[in-house]
Amino acid sequence: MSGTITLGNNLPKIEKNIKITGPSLKNIDISGNDEYQIFDIGVSAIVEISNLNLNDASMNGEEDENCSAAIYNAGNLTITNVKFSNNHTNGSGGAIQSNTGSTLVVNNSTFISNTATSMAGAIYAYDCTTTINNCIFDGNLSDTQGGAILADKGNITITSSTFRNNNSIGGGSDIFILDGAILTNNSNTFDKNGGAGEIYTN
Repeated sequence: MSGTITLGNNLPKIEKNIKITGPSLKNIDISGNDEYQIFDIGVSAIVEISNLNLNDASMNGEEDENCSAAIYNAGNLTITNVKFSNNHTNGSGGAIQSNTGSTLVVNNSTFISNTATSMAGAIYAYDCTTTINNCIFDGNLSDTQGGAILADKGNITITSSTFRNNNSIGGGSDIFILDGAILTNNSNTFDKNGGAGEIYTN
């Protein structure tokens, strides 16, 4: 199976444990059609998503909750080999928002040209546990803080990942750490990012 699935409305909220896996040789594209959020993961659901391209999702939400364009996570989410590109939210988290009490693990994935009018061009992690391994963040933009990632409270570990060409207006071209969030920064690469400072801690 290959090609593009273009959404005509929002998908049902995921409330049960599920694995969503595309073919290993060539990822399937799922497009939000510049209008829809792609996945909404409920509290306590254990979800694995792999081998997909999630593109052109859009969300006109408030800043504090369920406003990420591609994926909103309130459960336990593991992402492997997923490409997020050209997703946009008027809130926080252009690609992913992971909210209070959730767990987010992202492996071997790519975030390209995702944008947020509020915080975190790619990933917004609020009061949760986040682990990011061997990922690429390229050309993501926030109109406030955290061009690629913003962590507010909680714990975030980032390992062997590459950040380039990300930008934000208010600080942390790559990573913005807010309100006591704990960052573990292991063997990451930062290159050609905006002038707001690669890592900013408030």
